[in-house]
Amino acid sequence: MAAFGAAILTQQGLNLIAKAQAGQAAIKFTKAAAGDGSYSDGEVLTGLTNLKSQRQEMPINEVAVVNDSTVYLKFVISNFAETQSLNHGYYVKEVGVFAEDPEEGEILYAIAVAVNDQWDYMPAYNGLHAATILMEFYTEVSNAAEVTIVSGSGAYALQEDLDALRSEFKSYVFEDTLDDSFYELFGGGSGGADTSMSRSEIMESINTEWNGESSSSKTAMSAMEVQESIDTKWDGSSSSSDTAMNKEEIEEATT
Repeated sequence: MAAFGAAILTQQGLNLIAKAQAGQAAIKFTKAAAGDGSYSDGEVLTGLTNLKSQRQEMPINEVAVVNDSTVYLKFVISNFAETQSLNHGYYVKEVGVFAEDPEEGEILYAIAVAVNDQWDYMPAYNGLHAATILMEFYTEVSNAAEVTIVSGSGAYALQEDLDALRSEFKSYVFEDTLDDSFYELFGGGSGGADTSMSRSEIMESINTEWNGESSSSKTAMSAMEVQESIDTKWDGSSSSSDTAMNKEEIEEATT
């Protein structure tokens, strides 16, 4: 894993902070970039206006407040993109973040340089599997509450983001807004029968992963019968049972 030195604010970044402190601008991060430019020990970086040898640019996935004057940025360097994939591999030696200055336009806001000989290699895309490097970037701002990012259409959905979204969706759909008709169809609204399920029982059934086993009930379906019923397309006909619902009754119950 590559080792990077602390992020250094460029002079353009310092100027933007001064404008933000004077109420003349907000700090809006626009993108990140990576390259293979080489740097000597102790080299002054504040005067840079671009990476020395930029190879890629990418959207910023997330900005989070660390404290009043520091923010955390997260982005992904990848050799695959829908617009243009990486044709030639390189060692990631420099990364930078860019911001929008109301007078100068897009500027190199801050840069971080990898420690010599401790670089990550980003290979060319082979058409099969994408290589990715997750970058976590800390930088100084004037007022963390006023920081935003430009949302790019190419931003990666990180696994942790998807997990959080899945958890939020499950909570919203199954816990906060469980539709009454769902409860009426499967629960106590089905005529008060002893086999009706309570809301808690419905939720337990939804949240419990099926292990393929069958109930001891005579009317329960085995795993093979369940799979067969899933794989068989329903033709709209009803069972011969007196308690079975026909197509019209099912449609009425579900609308």
